[in-house]
Amino acid sequence: MFETKTGLRTIATLITITAVALSTSILPASADVKQANTVRFIASKFVDKKYVEGFTPGRPDFGFTIESLLQLRAAGQTAKSFKPAVDFNLRSAANAGISTKVGSLFVDQKFQTGRGGMFLVASKAFALPKSSLRTSVLNSVKASVNKSGEIADANGNTFIYGWTILGLTASGETKLAGLVATKLATLARTDGGFGTDLTADTMTSSADATGMALMAFASANRSKAAVTTKAANWLTKTAMVTDHFVAWGEVDVNGTAYAAMGLSAIGQKNSAIQKWMISRVAPTGGLISAYSGGKADIFASAQGYLALLGSSYVSLIK
Repeated sequence: MFETKTGLRTIATLITITAVALSTSILPASADVKQANTVRFIASKFVDKKYVEGFTPGRPDFGFTIESLLQLRAAGQTAKSFKPAVDFNLRSAANAGISTKVGSLFVDQKFQTGRGGMFLVASKAFALPKSSLRTSVLNSVKASVNKSGEIADANGNTFIYGWTILGLTASGETKLAGLVATKLATLARTDGGFGTDLTADTMTSSADATGMALMAFASANRSKAAVTTKAANWLTKTAMVTDHFVAWGEVDVNGTAYAAMGLSAIGQKNSAIQKWMISRVAPTGGLISAYSGGKADIFASAQGYLALLGSSYVSLIK
């Protein structure tokens, strides 16, 4: 789940994502849990309590699932309280595909470094003990990084770089994370922001990619670096009416969520953006996107809960 707009938005307008609801017994009942209805909405989208579907009904989406799990972790869910999903996605070598090269971490039998980074972030966030599977994933991620910090399968994709940096940081590989962060810095656009990758239609800066870069830099202890400051400045100057972002002519809930998380990660207040995100919460608890017909959308919700809290993915691994 590294491109949050191109192509996917159109598909999202045509597909209604359905899932089997989780038992409410594992959902937070404490008044201390903020935006509890949003937590319940995200949890209800896990099929058989194991995974979240993507844009193809009946098919698990690793990115949707991991980001949903991270949002739930921020709400206090643990490896024990969300055991089926944690076991399915983070403890199964077969599902990961490490031994067979056919699984959630592989596409066309090729290991996806960004997915590996997501796996490592979630493993750290849920405080999973060291295991042969986790070591194998980490080794595969490290093997994808060359001496200059370039990631073999990234093609300049900010999200792949970002998740890789977060995953390496979560695994204690701070030196290598710093090397990859140095390479990511070279991908900044001339205006200071970051774009999705190096393909023609994603070269311009976007809120989601820039927010991802900020989280990566924050995790690599570069919150005060010049590249970080420029990226943050691009976000604050680009926000529509100072509190949200627009993409493809529509309000960009996912991009705004990533921007909010990125700014939070480097310690920059963004209460106006947080307030706007809260305004997008539907009565059912999920976030309303520009493409969900006024109803709650799991895609937006899977990336938006932490923004409602004024937090980020970095908070889950540090």
